[in-house]
Amino acid sequence: MSNFLPVNDPMYIHDLVTATSSSSDQSTEMVETQAMEETMLENEENSPEATNKAYSPKIKEFQVWCDDVYRHSSIEQRFTVTGDKLYLFLKTMVINRVSRRSDQEDRVIQLATIYKHVAAITHYYQAQVSQKTNDHPHPRSACIAILKTCRMREENAGTVGELDTLIDDYTTTDEIASLSY
Repeated sequence: MSNFLPVNDPMYIHDLVTATSSSSDQSTEMVETQAMEETMLENEENSPEATNKAYSPKIKEFQVWCDDVYRHSSIEQRFTVTGDKLYLFLKTMVINRVSRRSDQEDRVIQLATIYKHVAAITHYYQAQVSQKTNDHPHPRSACIAILKTCRMREENAGTVGELDTLIDDYTTTDEIASLSY
């Protein structure tokens, strides 16, 4: 049995509109808020299980970090996603972190993992915006430079072993011949 109100029922909507038209703006606002919360719950329930499974630990990690770093802020502001918080979280907790996988203990996490953290926290931000608890600008724009730096670092790390090989764009026969010795 669902806890949702029958928002798809035309009679329910008619009765709701009739009842709220005579009430104050405050009760209309409450109905709007309730409808948005219902939609959020529906979206969360209907979102792919893999998305929830992938995002939940990253969002939880962000919340624990916020609770520690911003413990002197109010509860409302502590967990609000902002560009500055996302940037600082990435810089201090994610980028250059050693992989948590046991078979890759000495390896720094890859760019794809960093992007997954950004996607999860952006998803959390979008939930806050839809609940009207966050009116800050989109947080990803504050992280463009650091993400670009990570991408360039990863690209450069991949080409270090390719110097003086056929893969590093030697095109003339003289250059290729000089490598064959």
